[in-house]
Amino acid sequence: MSTDDQNMVLAILTQAMLGAISSNVRMVAIDLNRPVWPVSFFLEKDSATDREEIEEIISTFEVGMMDVDIPCAGFKAEVLVTPATQPLPETPGVKVFLKREAQ
Repeated sequence: MSTDDQNMVLAILTQAMLGAISSNVRMVAIDLNRPVWPVSFFLEKDSATDREEIEEIISTFEVGMMDVDIPCAGFKAEVLVTPATQPLPETPGVKVFLKREAQ
C-alpha cells in the first residue's frame, strides 16, 4: 500500500472518530499490514455507551472506505479494556488517537 493510500485510510478513520471519542478512550490504533485490518480501541473501563460509539465509528469508517479505491480485505473492531493503572501495550500499526495521561 502506498503512503498516499495509508494517509487516506488514516484520514477517513480520524474523520469517523470526530466527536465520538469519550474521555474513557485511551488509545485507538489500526494495523494496515494485515489482510484484515484490526482497529483496536483501548478503553479505561468497559462501557456499553462507548461500545455503541465504536460500532458507529466502524460503520462511518466503512462508508468512507466505499468512496475510495484502496484494496482492503476488510477490517474489524477490537475493544480492549486497559485500566489507567496499567500501561498501554505496544501495538503494531499506527496510533490514530492517544490520550494524554498524567505521568
